[in-house]
Amino acid sequence: MTWRHAVPLLLALALWGCESDAGPATAPLTSGAPTATAPVDELALEVLDPASRAALANAPVDRVLLFPAAFLSDAVVTSGPHFFAVSARHEDLTLSIHATDVVHGALPADVEIPPAELEVRGAPARESMNDGIRGVTWTEAGMTYDLEVECFEALTDARCTDDLFLRDLAEQLVEVSR
Repeated sequence: MTWRHAVPLLLALALWGCESDAGPATAPLTSGAPTATAPVDELALEVLDPASRAALANAPVDRVLLFPAAFLSDAVVTSGPHFFAVSARHEDLTLSIHATDVVHGALPADVEIPPAELEVRGAPARESMNDGIRGVTWTEAGMTYDLEVECFEALTDARCTDDLFLRDLAEQLVEVSR
């Protein structure tokens, strides 16, 4: 298994609340101050339906990253004690953000993970591609994020055949006080 396959798997396990025998390794929660790279966009909250706003209110952090308001018209937010997730459809795209403050070291000790090859939102990041779904994973303000873009025409839509749309979307994520 390569690191490109391991990162999404580890994030998925963390989001499902799996715990090792040693218990979860938790990262600190975010502070109340916005990061330098994330604009604050209260309009994004207004676009969400009441159930999504209620889920956001239960997120494990004071500030969350959301898609810009234009991408949130039918978004669904879910949350739990150690995660929040956003799923949205925009045109012929399916977009998702998964974030958790629990990360498990599930790889054997002899597996060496190479340094991240790119930077997203000022943090080291790793890209992945799985069945035409393009993703990027990074850690910001104590939360590990996984942003994914799925195209209806995954083999021909430049938003999924190239990483430019994904990276640009990551930079456009807005920070919202819950």
